[in-house]
Amino acid sequence: MAERFENYHLSVEIDAPQIPRRDSDNRAFLVLLDDLPLFCKMWFYSDLNYAGDLNRYLRLTLTVRDPFAAPHADTALPKALQRRFLEPFGCVKGLRELRIEGAHHGALERALRAAQAEPYAAPQTCLAEAAALKEAGNEALAKRDPRRAIALYVASFEKIHIVCVGRRRAIWADAFFETSFTDGPYKDQHGQVVRLNLRVTLVANVVQAYLDLGEHAEAEFWGMRTIRLMREATGMTMEEAGGDPEEAVLNFAGAPQMGLIYYRTAIAQKALGKRTDAWKLLKVAAQYLPHDVAIAQELIALAPRLT
Repeated sequence: MAERFENYHLSVEIDAPQIPRRDSDNRAFLVLLDDLPLFCKMWFYSDLNYAGDLNRYLRLTLTVRDPFAAPHADTALPKALQRRFLEPFGCVKGLRELRIEGAHHGALERALRAAQAEPYAAPQTCLAEAAALKEAGNEALAKRDPRRAIALYVASFEKIHIVCVGRRRAIWADAFFETSFTDGPYKDQHGQVVRLNLRVTLVANVVQAYLDLGEHAEAEFWGMRTIRLMREATGMTMEEAGGDPEEAVLNFAGAPQMGLIYYRTAIAQKALGKRTDAWKLLKVAAQYLPHDVAIAQELIALAPRLT
């Protein structure tokens, strides 16, 4: 199967030469130059989804062309424009073959090949860099700069290949973290477990940052998204949940942070006037954090009154 897109200056062909294909398998589409880095970034994540085992089957052919040159003329485009064409493909690694055709600057080709030759950051490195950004976010939160804290938490998510843009979130590279570490700071731990614990901690901290900003709807959104994912993972429907203490997954390694998510989301709901919903979340938070005085006090304050 071949994927092909082209504009007036650059033609790109992606194929798997060892796999037989029919003309009907071909697909053609257009990518604007401004969107080319996003296309390449999505390709980068797609390979990580297969633990870096996708690109070794693929051949990339880049053909640089000047549409205004005379027929068959070998005219090079301006170097700055060629750089915009070629540099985005630097994040596409481990290809079976890269071909660059047409008149182009050799230095740009060498730079592209060097960028593609750099290996992906190892899972341990991604996790360590994400943890460092999380700690920087915690420092910003302690210094009462929640907006900067959120930016650092979002950057931390991106280090473990989770892209957050506003309320949209894309989780990539699960297969990439399916590995057990034999050395380093995460020795004898599994990559996905470390990543999941970090994710839960980051969500709890983002919710707190939005609470500090007084943006309670955002705090509720971030908290409830994770709560719903936990419910789905345990096969519990919304009707079955609704504050049932059995909703708590106490053997989960990130249980304390999950308790904070329930508690902080409840505080956001309380501020939004959703007292019953908040009380239900607090009941679950109390299961995760049974000795937390603040949770116990909020439970008493929000308990339904007999009339």
